[in-house]
Amino acid sequence: PDAIFEPNSIRLQQALLAAEEEQAEWYDYDPNSNIWATKPATIRKISLNNNDEPTHISVREIGSSRLPLLLKVTGTSNDIRAAKTKAKIFAIASFFGAMFANAVPRKCIPRFLPSFVLKSCEDSDQVFLQTEPYLEDPRTILSHVVMKGASDQMECETHKFAAFQFFVYKLSDKSIVFPTCTLAGHFWSDLSVASASSQVGGPSDEGDRGKAVWETSFREIYGALLALPPDSLFDLDVHTFVMLLKDNGLLRAPRHGSMEGFERR
Repeated sequence: PDAIFEPNSIRLQQALLAAEEEQAEWYDYDPNSNIWATKPATIRKISLNNNDEPTHISVREIGSSRLPLLLKVTGTSNDIRAAKTKAKIFAIASFFGAMFANAVPRKCIPRFLPSFVLKSCEDSDQVFLQTEPYLEDPRTILSHVVMKGASDQMECETHKFAAFQFFVYKLSDKSIVFPTCTLAGHFWSDLSVASASSQVGGPSDEGDRGKAVWETSFREIYGALLALPPDSLFDLDVHTFVMLLKDNGLLRAPRHGSMEGFERR
Protein backbone atom coordinates (compact mmCIF):
# COMPACT_ATOMS: atom_id res chain seq x y z
CA PRO A 1 0.00 0.00 0.00
CA ASP A 2 1.22 3.51 -0.77
CA ALA A 3 -0.58 5.11 2.17
CA ILE A 4 -1.19 4.45 5.85
CA PHE A 5 -4.78 4.91 6.98
CA GLU A 6 -4.94 6.37 10.46
CA PRO A 7 -7.85 5.57 12.77
CA ASN A 8 -9.94 8.50 13.98
CA SER A 9 -11.68 6.55 16.74
CA ILE A 10 -10.30 7.01 20.27
CA ARG A 11 -11.86 3.68 21.21
CA LEU A 12 -9.97 1.99 18.40
CA GLN A 13 -6.68 3.59 19.44
CA GLN A 14 -7.15 2.50 23.04
CA ALA A 15 -7.96 -1.06 22.01
CA LEU A 16 -4.83 -1.21 19.87
CA LEU A 17 -2.63 -0.04 22.73
CA ALA A 18 -4.12 -2.63 25.08
CA ALA A 19 -3.79 -5.60 22.72
CA GLU A 20 -0.82 -7.95 22.93
CA GLU A 21 1.41 -8.54 19.93
CA GLU A 22 1.22 -11.95 18.30
CA GLN A 23 2.74 -13.77 15.38
CA ALA A 24 0.81 -14.36 12.18
CA GLU A 25 1.18 -15.58 8.61
CA TRP A 26 0.73 -13.07 5.78
CA TYR A 27 -0.33 -14.53 2.42
CA ASP A 28 0.92 -12.71 -0.66
CA TYR A 29 -0.12 -13.61 -4.24
CA ASP A 30 2.13 -13.00 -7.25
CA PRO A 31 0.06 -12.86 -10.48
CA ASN A 32 3.19 -13.18 -12.62
CA SER A 33 4.08 -16.59 -11.25
CA ASN A 34 0.60 -17.59 -9.99
CA ILE A 35 2.23 -18.47 -6.67
CA TRP A 36 1.23 -17.67 -3.09
CA ALA A 37 4.05 -16.77 -0.72
CA THR A 38 3.75 -16.85 3.06
CA LYS A 39 5.60 -14.31 5.21
CA PRO A 40 5.80 -13.99 9.01
CA ALA A 41 4.07 -10.95 10.44
CA THR A 42 3.78 -9.27 13.83
CA ILE A 43 0.28 -8.04 14.57
CA ARG A 44 -2.15 -6.81 17.23
CA LYS A 45 -5.64 -8.22 16.82
CA ILE A 46 -8.61 -6.44 18.38
CA SER A 47 -12.39 -6.63 18.43
CA LEU A 48 -14.80 -3.72 18.77
CA ASN A 49 -17.82 -6.04 18.75
CA ASN A 50 -19.36 -7.91 21.66
CA ASN A 51 -17.70 -11.17 20.66
CA ASP A 52 -14.22 -12.53 20.17
CA GLU A 53 -14.09 -12.17 16.38
CA PRO A 54 -11.46 -9.58 15.39
CA THR A 55 -12.62 -6.42 13.64
CA HIS A 56 -9.28 -4.66 13.21
CA ILE A 57 -5.62 -5.65 12.97
CA SER A 58 -2.55 -3.51 13.48
CA VAL A 59 0.48 -4.78 11.56
CA ARG A 60 3.97 -3.83 12.72
CA GLU A 61 6.17 -6.08 10.60
CA ILE A 62 5.83 -8.22 7.49
CA GLY A 63 8.87 -10.40 6.94
CA SER A 64 11.90 -8.12 7.37
CA SER A 65 9.94 -4.95 6.59
CA ARG A 66 8.54 -2.61 9.22
CA LEU A 67 5.19 -1.42 7.90
CA PRO A 68 2.83 0.15 10.46
CA LEU A 69 -0.57 -0.51 8.94
CA LEU A 70 -4.10 -0.62 10.29
CA LEU A 71 -6.34 -3.20 8.64
CA LYS A 72 -10.07 -3.75 8.84
CA VAL A 73 -11.28 -7.36 8.91
CA THR A 74 -13.81 -7.82 6.10
CA GLY A 75 -14.40 -11.55 6.46
CA THR A 76 -13.33 -14.79 8.12
CA SER A 77 -13.15 -18.28 6.69
CA ASN A 78 -11.97 -21.76 7.58
CA ASP A 79 -11.43 -22.39 3.87
CA ILE A 80 -8.08 -21.03 2.72
CA ARG A 81 -9.19 -21.03 -0.93
CA ALA A 82 -12.24 -18.91 -0.15
CA ALA A 83 -10.19 -16.52 1.97
CA LYS A 84 -7.63 -16.05 -0.79
CA THR A 85 -10.14 -15.27 -3.55
CA LYS A 86 -10.58 -11.55 -2.87
CA ALA A 87 -6.85 -11.01 -2.38
CA LYS A 88 -6.10 -12.82 -5.63
CA ILE A 89 -8.62 -10.72 -7.57
CA PHE A 90 -7.09 -7.56 -6.11
CA ALA A 91 -3.57 -8.68 -7.10
CA ILE A 92 -4.64 -9.45 -10.67
CA ALA A 93 -6.51 -6.13 -10.97
CA SER A 94 -3.45 -4.28 -9.67
CA PHE A 95 -1.27 -6.15 -12.18
CA PHE A 96 -3.48 -4.92 -15.02
CA GLY A 97 -3.75 -1.49 -13.36
CA ALA A 98 0.03 -0.96 -13.50
CA MET A 99 0.01 -1.56 -17.26
CA PHE A 100 -3.15 0.51 -17.69
CA ALA A 101 -1.42 3.46 -16.00
CA ASN A 102 1.19 3.50 -18.78
CA ALA A 103 -1.45 3.50 -21.53
CA VAL A 104 -3.85 6.24 -20.47
CA PRO A 105 -3.83 9.91 -19.36
CA ARG A 106 -3.04 10.58 -15.71
CA LYS A 107 -6.66 11.33 -14.88
CA CYS A 108 -7.58 7.73 -15.72
CA ILE A 109 -5.02 6.06 -13.45
CA PRO A 110 -6.84 3.95 -10.83
CA ARG A 111 -5.96 3.39 -7.20
CA PHE A 112 -6.93 0.03 -5.76
CA LEU A 113 -7.68 -0.61 -2.10
CA PRO A 114 -5.53 -3.63 -1.27
CA SER A 115 -6.93 -6.90 0.08
CA PHE A 116 -4.87 -9.28 2.20
CA VAL A 117 -5.15 -12.64 3.96
CA LEU A 118 -3.77 -13.24 7.46
CA LYS A 119 -3.80 -16.18 9.85
CA SER A 120 -2.82 -15.98 13.50
CA CYS A 121 -0.14 -18.48 14.48
CA GLU A 122 -1.41 -18.48 18.07
CA ASP A 123 -5.00 -19.56 17.37
CA SER A 124 -5.65 -23.28 17.49
CA ASP A 125 -8.38 -23.01 14.85
CA GLN A 126 -7.49 -22.61 11.18
CA VAL A 127 -9.25 -19.26 10.72
CA PHE A 128 -8.16 -17.07 7.83
CA LEU A 129 -8.90 -13.35 7.95
CA GLN A 130 -9.66 -11.24 4.89
CA THR A 131 -8.45 -7.70 5.53
CA GLU A 132 -8.01 -4.34 3.83
CA PRO A 133 -6.54 -0.98 4.90
CA TYR A 134 -8.77 0.97 7.26
CA LEU A 135 -11.01 3.50 5.50
CA GLU A 136 -14.07 5.34 6.82
CA ASP A 137 -15.26 6.58 3.42
CA PRO A 138 -18.76 5.56 2.28
CA ARG A 139 -18.88 2.99 -0.52
CA THR A 140 -20.68 3.13 -3.84
CA ILE A 141 -21.07 0.35 -6.40
CA LEU A 142 -19.36 1.23 -9.68
CA SER A 143 -19.87 -0.42 -13.08
CA HIS A 144 -19.97 0.81 -16.69
CA VAL A 145 -23.58 1.92 -16.21
CA VAL A 146 -24.09 5.53 -15.12
CA MET A 147 -26.76 5.39 -12.44
CA LYS A 148 -29.75 7.71 -12.68
CA GLY A 149 -29.15 10.90 -10.73
CA ALA A 150 -25.38 10.30 -10.49
CA SER A 151 -23.21 13.31 -9.70
CA ASP A 152 -20.72 14.62 -12.25
CA GLN A 153 -17.97 13.06 -10.15
CA MET A 154 -19.61 9.63 -10.15
CA GLU A 155 -20.34 9.81 -13.88
CA CYS A 156 -16.70 10.64 -14.60
CA GLU A 157 -15.53 7.84 -12.31
CA THR A 158 -17.86 5.39 -14.08
CA HIS A 159 -16.26 6.19 -17.44
CA LYS A 160 -12.78 5.81 -15.97
CA PHE A 161 -13.72 2.38 -14.70
CA ALA A 162 -15.18 1.54 -18.12
CA ALA A 163 -11.83 2.46 -19.70
CA PHE A 164 -10.10 0.07 -17.30
CA GLN A 165 -12.63 -2.68 -18.09
CA PHE A 166 -12.02 -2.19 -21.81
CA PHE A 167 -8.24 -2.33 -21.30
CA VAL A 168 -8.34 -5.57 -19.30
CA TYR A 169 -10.77 -7.17 -21.75
CA LYS A 170 -8.56 -6.33 -24.74
CA LEU A 171 -5.22 -7.15 -23.09
CA SER A 172 -6.47 -10.52 -21.83
CA ASP A 173 -7.61 -11.42 -25.36
CA LYS A 174 -11.24 -11.01 -24.25
CA SER A 175 -10.92 -13.62 -21.51
CA ILE A 176 -11.20 -11.46 -18.36
CA VAL A 177 -13.32 -8.52 -17.28
CA PHE A 178 -14.11 -6.87 -13.96
CA PRO A 179 -17.86 -6.12 -14.19
CA THR A 180 -18.18 -4.08 -10.99
CA CYS A 181 -16.20 -2.61 -8.14
CA THR A 182 -16.86 -0.51 -5.06
CA LEU A 183 -15.72 3.10 -4.94
CA ALA A 184 -14.39 3.89 -1.45
CA GLY A 185 -13.12 7.46 -1.29
CA HIS A 186 -10.62 7.64 -4.15
CA PHE A 187 -10.06 3.87 -4.18
CA TRP A 188 -11.51 0.94 -6.12
CA SER A 189 -12.27 -2.11 -4.00
CA ASP A 190 -14.29 -5.35 -3.98
CA LEU A 191 -13.88 -6.03 -7.69
CA SER A 192 -16.06 -8.75 -9.18
CA VAL A 193 -14.59 -10.84 -11.98
CA ALA A 194 -15.88 -12.78 -14.97
CA SER A 195 -13.34 -14.91 -16.80
CA ALA A 196 -13.24 -17.66 -19.37
CA SER A 197 -13.86 -21.00 -17.68
CA SER A 198 -14.09 -19.22 -14.28
CA GLN A 199 -10.36 -19.66 -13.66
CA VAL A 200 -9.58 -16.34 -11.99
CA GLY A 201 -12.06 -15.81 -9.18
CA GLY A 202 -12.90 -19.32 -8.03
CA PRO A 203 -16.46 -19.80 -6.72
CA SER A 204 -17.21 -16.07 -7.00
CA ASP A 205 -16.17 -15.90 -10.67
CA GLU A 206 -19.13 -15.06 -12.93
CA GLY A 207 -17.51 -17.02 -15.77
CA ASP A 208 -18.32 -16.92 -19.47
CA ARG A 209 -21.97 -16.14 -18.81
CA GLY A 210 -21.15 -13.06 -16.74
CA LYS A 211 -18.62 -11.96 -19.33
CA ALA A 212 -21.23 -12.27 -22.12
CA VAL A 213 -23.74 -10.18 -20.13
CA TRP A 214 -21.11 -7.47 -19.64
CA GLU A 215 -20.12 -7.54 -23.34
CA THR A 216 -23.70 -7.01 -24.52
CA SER A 217 -24.41 -4.18 -22.10
CA PHE A 218 -21.05 -2.48 -22.68
CA ARG A 219 -21.49 -2.54 -26.48
CA GLU A 220 -24.94 -1.01 -26.29
CA ILE A 221 -24.06 1.73 -23.79
CA TYR A 222 -20.75 2.88 -25.24
CA GLY A 223 -21.80 2.37 -28.83
CA ALA A 224 -24.58 4.90 -28.15
CA LEU A 225 -22.41 7.30 -26.14
CA LEU A 226 -19.64 7.34 -28.76
CA ALA A 227 -21.97 7.16 -31.80
CA LEU A 228 -20.42 3.90 -32.99
CA PRO A 229 -22.02 0.69 -34.27
CA PRO A 230 -22.10 -1.58 -31.19
CA ASP A 231 -20.57 -4.51 -33.09
CA SER A 232 -17.49 -2.42 -33.96
CA LEU A 233 -16.79 -1.14 -30.44
CA PHE A 234 -14.39 -3.92 -29.45
CA ASP A 235 -12.43 -3.43 -32.68
CA LEU A 236 -11.05 -0.20 -31.23
CA ASP A 237 -7.67 -0.16 -29.51
CA VAL A 238 -7.43 1.13 -25.94
CA HIS A 239 -5.88 4.48 -26.86
CA THR A 240 -8.64 5.24 -29.39
CA PHE A 241 -11.38 4.25 -26.92
CA VAL A 242 -9.95 6.50 -24.20
CA MET A 243 -9.51 9.42 -26.63
CA LEU A 244 -13.12 9.03 -27.75
CA LEU A 245 -14.24 9.18 -24.12
CA LYS A 246 -12.13 12.30 -23.64
CA ASP A 247 -13.29 13.97 -26.89
CA ASN A 248 -16.91 13.39 -25.90
CA GLY A 249 -16.36 15.04 -22.52
CA LEU A 250 -16.87 11.83 -20.55
CA LEU A 251 -13.60 12.06 -18.60
CA ARG A 252 -14.05 15.65 -17.48
CA ALA A 253 -13.86 15.55 -13.70
CA PRO A 254 -15.50 18.25 -11.56
CA ARG A 255 -13.29 21.27 -11.00
CA HIS A 256 -13.86 21.10 -7.26
CA GLY A 257 -14.59 18.17 -4.98
CA SER A 258 -13.23 14.99 -3.49
CA MET A 259 -11.67 13.72 -6.72
CA GLU A 260 -8.73 16.13 -6.45
CA GLY A 261 -6.50 13.56 -4.74
CA PHE A 262 -7.36 11.03 -7.43
CA GLU A 263 -6.31 13.48 -10.17
CA ARG A 264 -2.96 14.22 -8.52
CA ARG A 265 -1.83 10.62 -8.38
